[in-house]
Amino acid sequence: MNVSIDRCETEYAPDPRVAYYDVEATVSDDGDHVSLHGAVQNSYLEERAVAAARRASPASDSAPNLPEQAADAARDATGTTIDTTDLDVFDEIAEVRTVQTAIAPVRDDPDGDSGLLTEAVYGAQVTAFERESGWTRVRVPDGYLGWIRTDSLTDPIDGEFDAILREDIDASGDGPETVYAGTDCEVVSDTEDGTRVVTFRTGISTEVPAEKVVKPDSVPTTGTIIENAEYYLGTDTPYLWGGMTTEGIDCSGFVWMAYRIAGITLPRDSDQQQKIGKQVDRDDLREGDLLCFPGHIAISLGGDEFIHSSGSADGPTTNSFDPNADDYYEYLDESFQEARRIL
Repeated sequence: MNVSIDRCETEYAPDPRVAYYDVEATVSDDGDHVSLHGAVQNSYLEERAVAAARRASPASDSAPNLPEQAADAARDATGTTIDTTDLDVFDEIAEVRTVQTAIAPVRDDPDGDSGLLTEAVYGAQVTAFERESGWTRVRVPDGYLGWIRTDSLTDPIDGEFDAILREDIDASGDGPETVYAGTDCEVVSDTEDGTRVVTFRTGISTEVPAEKVVKPDSVPTTGTIIENAEYYLGTDTPYLWGGMTTEGIDCSGFVWMAYRIAGITLPRDSDQQQKIGKQVDRDDLREGDLLCFPGHIAISLGGDEFIHSSGSADGPTTNSFDPNADDYYEYLDESFQEARRIL
């Protein structure tokens, strides 16, 4: 039976980064009672697990050659009970929380030494699920599921939060000293000295240089995306697997932030980003196109030039596909897979 239930994960929740599925079944000695234990992301996955358990129950012997719906009806008639009392459905216990630390690492497991999946910045809205030993399982704005320290989270205030920081700021007030680019905020007022008063989901307010906070355009431009990406070139940002800020950023986090600050939320990882938009020819590259490589992603600057966060360069940099250019990157030139156009 557990083999059948496990097949549901492969078919309906194949990417554990974005959907949780961990189900086991126990069957009573008489075969009339099946208990499902564990957790799933949503009610649809619960339904799939129940259906798999029913099809694999001992009662299936009474209807081996019937179509699925008819077979299910026959198994129901045998009196087999599928008990989901011990099967948690995360979306049914979800709570909205916000990050109250400058950066909240999102980890594989509820352990500070486990792998860094991604990061959530101050004031980010997260969806919280189960808690364990001082950690909370969450979904963060980039779509990833992972564990955040529970003391990094707090209840959010109500607000629009339709503006976003396009650069890091040194904040005043009771929040963190630095609030990073990509942080959501609400513009409360404009001051006479060229600043804006903004409020974050934590309820903390601060003054921000007006040019560092923007309301993303309803129709984003590729020029804005390139400006957002080029900001990181002047910040000495190092490369960090799973990183999302100027303290460290990886290739897909770099792409994610450049688009996010322009008002477009992409998937988090490079293989996920490679599946969106439309494919374009390499000889027709425009600025803003995504350039896809094995395990890596970059943003086209148009023509042969591109910008990316590179492990070999230890951070954001620009390179070229032109063999005659000083910044020619032979490996990426030869391993190029495809280009995807978002705008």
